[in-house]
Amino acid sequence: MKRLIALIALAAAVVAAATSCKDRFKTNKDVKVGPEISSVELNKHEETLVVPGGTLQLSATVYPEDVTNKKVTWSSSMTRVATVDQNGLVTGHLPGNVDITVTTQVGEKTDVCHLTVKGPDPKAVDLGLSVKWADINVGALSESDPGTYFAWGEVTPKDLYKKYNYKYNVDISNPPTPPSVLPASEDAASVNLGGSWRMPTKAEMEALLSSCTWERTTANGMNGYRVSRNGKSIFLPYAGSWEDQQGGLNSGGGYMTSTLKEVISSAYEGPLVSAWALSISDTDREEFQRYIAGFVGYYGHTIRAVCP
Repeated sequence: MKRLIALIALAAAVVAAATSCKDRFKTNKDVKVGPEISSVELNKHEETLVVPGGTLQLSATVYPEDVTNKKVTWSSSMTRVATVDQNGLVTGHLPGNVDITVTTQVGEKTDVCHLTVKGPDPKAVDLGLSVKWADINVGALSESDPGTYFAWGEVTPKDLYKKYNYKYNVDISNPPTPPSVLPASEDAASVNLGGSWRMPTKAEMEALLSSCTWERTTANGMNGYRVSRNGKSIFLPYAGSWEDQQGGLNSGGGYMTSTLKEVISSAYEGPLVSAWALSISDTDREEFQRYIAGFVGYYGHTIRAVCP
C-alpha cells in the first residue's frame, strides 16, 4: 500500500513538472509580441528661433502607433547654441545652426529638426570711414556680448577648433587653396547676417585702428575698447578665442578680417593658414595693446562686420 501511494505521488510530481515547463516556454508560441518600431517622426523638421527668449516645442510620433514602448530621448548637436529637455522643449541660447535629434529607446530610430537660431540684427554705425561698422559682433546679443566664434573661412561655429577639422587644413592630400580675400560664401558675416554685411578687409581694419580714438573701458561688466570718431562709437569687447574651450575672455581677443596673410610653417604643427586680424589686449605694454597681426586660421575668433 505504501508503495502504491509513493507511485501515485511520483506521477503527480511528473505531471506538475511537465505543466510548469509548458508554462515556462509558453511565450515562444502563445504570448503575443507587439510590432517592431519602424520609424519616428517629428512634427517639425526645419525651424528658426530668435534669441534671447526663443523656445520651440517639438513632439515625436513613433510608428506603428500600436507599439508598446514609445519612449524617446532628445539631444542637441551643439548645446552652446540650443538645448533640448526630455520633453522636446528646445531653448535657444546663441545664434547658430544646430540639429535636434529624437531617438527611440527601442530600435534606435531617429529623426532630426534642423534649427537656425538668430540673434538681433546689428545696426550700422557711421564713423566717417570708408565703411560702416556693426554695433555688435556677429552672433552677439549686445555690444558687450562676445558673440559667435569662427575659424577663418568657415561660416558655422564648432565646439572644437583644431587643425584636423579645419576647412583649410593644409596637411591633407590635395588641400584646398585659401583665397587671398574670402568670397561671400566663405565670409561668416555675409552668410550669417545677410544683406550687404561682410567681414572687413585688412585695409578697413587698419583704417579703424589708425583713424579713431581708442579708450579702454567696461560695458556691462565686459572689458574692451570704446572706438570713437565723429561723435559716434562702437565697443569691441575682449572676446578671447576658442580652441577646445573659450579662453582669454575679458583680457584680450582677436577680430578677424577677410584677408589672407600667408601659409606659415610651424615647427610644432607644420604648415598653417594665417589671416590678418586685429589683436586687442589688456597688457600694460602699449605696443601690444592693439595692433594688426597674422592669426592662425583654424582657431575660433570673433568678427565685427562692416557694410557700405
